[in-house]
Amino acid sequence: MAYQKVSVTELQPGSYVVEVVEQRGDIIVKHAGWVRSPQAIAQLQSKGVLTVLVDPSRFLV
Repeated sequence: MAYQKVSVTELQPGSYVVEVVEQRGDIIVKHAGWVRSPQAIAQLQSKGVLTVLVDPSRFLV
């Protein structure tokens, strides 16, 4: 299955982020991984992340 480009405002807990596509700010997010909580999404937003690639086949239920 192909990766999906998703706005960080549409990101959901359980999503597997493959890559940050668009980001503002000085801190660079480089690591892929699962978004496990709303707080993790808020942290991405606070670091200036705007858009990410997610792997829908790796979504945690």
